[in-house]
Amino acid sequence: MAMVFEPTHTDRPQRVLFNGTTLNVGGALQTACMLILHAIQNSQTDRSIAWRFAISSKLKAELDRFGAQLPPETLILEQSPARNRQSRNTLREFADDFDANLVFTLAGPAYVKFNSPHLLGCNDPWISHFGWTAFRTQFPKEWLGRLGMVLYKSWWIRQATSWTTQAETAKLGLHRRLRIPLSTCHVVTNTCGDHYRQNVPAKPFPVTGKKVRILCFSAPYWHKNLQIIPAVARELTKRLPNTDFEFVLTLPSGNRIWQTILQRAEKLSVQDRIVNVGKVDIADGPALYQSCDISFLPTLLETFSATYPESMAMGLPIVTTDLDFAHDVCQDAALYYSPRDAAQAAGQIATLLTDRELWEKLTSRGRQVVEQLPTIEQRYQMFIELIRNVVGSA
Repeated sequence: MAMVFEPTHTDRPQRVLFNGTTLNVGGALQTACMLILHAIQNSQTDRSIAWRFAISSKLKAELDRFGAQLPPETLILEQSPARNRQSRNTLREFADDFDANLVFTLAGPAYVKFNSPHLLGCNDPWISHFGWTAFRTQFPKEWLGRLGMVLYKSWWIRQATSWTTQAETAKLGLHRRLRIPLSTCHVVTNTCGDHYRQNVPAKPFPVTGKKVRILCFSAPYWHKNLQIIPAVARELTKRLPNTDFEFVLTLPSGNRIWQTILQRAEKLSVQDRIVNVGKVDIADGPALYQSCDISFLPTLLETFSATYPESMAMGLPIVTTDLDFAHDVCQDAALYYSPRDAAQAAGQIATLLTDRELWEKLTSRGRQVVEQLPTIEQRYQMFIELIRNVVGSA
């Protein structure tokens, strides 16, 4: 669990700039959306923090779907500071004009060296703890570019003054690889959005003749290893030839990873076993989980994937890779297989589909694991205490 921070009380509110200008896809976009909603709501009663927001246009669109009433002085950047020098200058000037006591970047790098103290979230496993298994998902001709990007992002991450991660593994990785002092790096455990904690019934064991939908809820990153799905589909067909099933993906239609999956599926004659529903908006996530039966995550590298607690909260059993980050979150509420082993992955899915007792054990245990995680409100309060602590130290 996350450590607890002692708040530092002051007579005047702390001016905090929430920076989400680089967020366009993935779990960090969802987390930022939920935290901003709580910040706006809590600001009505908690006057100790004076918030200002700098966000991407994609994050603004997600907030609009939840009916968020952003302050009129909110900065919305169309171009990410990661690729646009003018956006970097605009963001720096925005922080200076606000005279921020602290800039809080939920997921960095921010690509800006602020004049204010900077608390930066580092949830990029490529920076903190990638290994050879994940690196092999890159094409050999892209290896040098990947290493260059890791070094470039690492330099920017070092420009902050304090750091936060979602897991102890990432914190230790930043200390070991970037020489970030442990005393300035803090763990705030991730969780799933409140809109997933609906107490919906666990998925019932599939009845004979019903199509089984295996959800692969993921953004299009190579290290998610989604390209293994056609091979898993072929192996599962061999093991359960009379079972009607399909893998459900959430990738942009023109994406390179989706095109690779399509080509492999056609080569293995399993294209009818794979469907792609496209990018799913944050507010629509629960409905997608409810339409599926199993959660399959072949990922090779994570800090903390929100798909794990989301699946458990929505009552879906999980099959995923036998790696430390997966065990840290799922504990004994998932079936694991050796990374990159399609036959073993299919074997675990087949076992799940033929063992009602195991199915019910995993879904029940998953609910218990989710209950151990903080709610969004509790996580928001952890960040507030950390912000106060960092401002007081600065």
